[in-house]
Amino acid sequence: SLGEKPVGAASLSVVSAASTIPPEWPHCGQGADPVSDPVGCRGIHVSGYSKCLAHLNEPDRGAYLAGLTSGADVDHRGTTLTAPLLQALLQALQDPTSGRPTFGVTRFDEALFTDGALLIKARFTSGAFFRKAIFADSAFFLGPTFAGDAIFSEAKFNGSCLFPEAEFGAGAFFGNAKFEENAIFLQAKFDGAARFENAVFSDRAGFSEALFADDVNFFGARFAEELSFSEAVFKINSVIGPLICNETIDLCGAIFEEPLTLEAAAQKVLCIRTQWRSTANLRLRHARLDLSRAVANQPVSVTAHFGPFSTPPEVLDEAPFPVYQSSVF
Repeated sequence: SLGEKPVGAASLSVVSAASTIPPEWPHCGQGADPVSDPVGCRGIHVSGYSKCLAHLNEPDRGAYLAGLTSGADVDHRGTTLTAPLLQALLQALQDPTSGRPTFGVTRFDEALFTDGALLIKARFTSGAFFRKAIFADSAFFLGPTFAGDAIFSEAKFNGSCLFPEAEFGAGAFFGNAKFEENAIFLQAKFDGAARFENAVFSDRAGFSEALFADDVNFFGARFAEELSFSEAVFKINSVIGPLICNETIDLCGAIFEEPLTLEAAAQKVLCIRTQWRSTANLRLRHARLDLSRAVANQPVSVTAHFGPFSTPPEVLDEAPFPVYQSSVF
């Protein structure tokens, strides 16, 4: 059935760690055991029922889905969603004219997406809440539109995470999120704040050709591989970092229309054809900096930072880096 696909062992271990503490919402409780799992299923009750969407019987689930219309509010906090169940929900919310699944207020806090989550051209017309959601496999948000805040704080993406051509009309909050594989925001448009503070990227992170029109925050973020802002456009005063990138920060072809401060420990920082239309301060640790064919309309300062960056109360760990000084070439 739509809701009964087994969850992988790794995903189950993540959920069970918190299972002794009940959620703040009325929850399903399916599978509860007074000794081993006193809470059971953490999924919120579907309105009018005493079970979550995953554990409703087929007739009740069908009735619920049939009652949804495009733009409806949905609340499936703590619910386990298989790919077929998610697709059934998206189909129920499909706009009859555009064919796009369209959400009102959307709540998927602490939801578990057990296999590939595929959302094509989804429209979120109000706040979209995915706090502490777990994507056990790939998460493909292809060309989504978020009219309200998109909140993915503390979410865990265990597979590839794609947000190509995403439009964030308000804030995009990914603070403390964890990305185990590629995280790609190609040509994304951030009209509101883009916040990735303390996020952890275990694979490549790409923001190529993205547009940042408001506050950018990568304070304390860590990148195990390349971080790319190639050909991205920053419209306002930007402070990027302090952050750690084990490999290369790519700013090639990026345009900074207002002042920039970059604080980073990295192997390389590439600023080939980068355009600074205002002042810029590059405070770097360990990095080799390439400024080939860069264009600066205002003064640009480059500083080899004297010690590890701090993100109180901690100092950023620089263990991956060899001991050598920053250089410009």
